Amino acid sequence: VDQVKMPKKNFITLFTGNETNDTWFTAARAMNKPWSEKLAGIEEEVQRSLQKLQQIEVETGLTIEQVKDINRRMSIGEAKAR
Repeated sequence: VDQVKMPKKNFITLFTGNETNDTWFTAARAMNKPWSEKLAGIEEEVQRSLQKLQQIEVETGLTIEQVKDINRRMSIGEAKAR
């Protein structure tokens, strides 16, 4: 997001629900925005990150969405405990 100056709102819209596949990346490159062309320069890095997320899913048996939900719930619980 920072490297290509992609608006955070666009990233969140495209990435959410597509955390472990490159559908969001392909869609972002096809958007014809000033930052779309810059995505080609970070494609390898994005693919490595997607592979890491896929590995987390395999190791935990949970989807990334489930992991994020667990993290959110734990953060809320910790905040309430203070």
